Amino acid sequence: MKRVVVTGMGCISALGYDWESVHQRLKQAENAICYMPDWEQYEGLFTRLAGPVQGFEKPAHYSRKATRTMGRVALMSVRASELALEQAGLLGDPVLAGGRVGVDDLTAGVEDEHPLIERLEAADDRPPHG
Repeated sequence: MKRVVVTGMGCISALGYDWESVHQRLKQAENAICYMPDWEQYEGLFTRLAGPVQGFEKPAHYSRKATRTMGRVALMSVRASELALEQAGLLGDPVLAGGRVGVDDLTAGVEDEHPLIERLEAADDRPPHG
């Protein structure tokens, strides 16, 4: 079995843009779900509720060339990965180019809310870098 080490976490979500904010809001059972009035125009939708990410903008250091084929969700995913690498102290480290490092994109739907919180709290309880 290969060893996996969680060294950093990054997040872009409706609950916040950093782990501390998101973690606190989850522990306080807060949510960011809201009614989306613009969706009334679409027939056949079974919900008008969403958890939109407000205020996210492409970071200034992302070039147009690198991002021209990315949608908003891809940009948020890349930024969250970048924040995780920064938290781990690995952003810009040559080890990233060696082919032996990976980044996991942990996502969950509403039905997975409790397992997600348990996974994040378990990761939060581990000692840093190990």
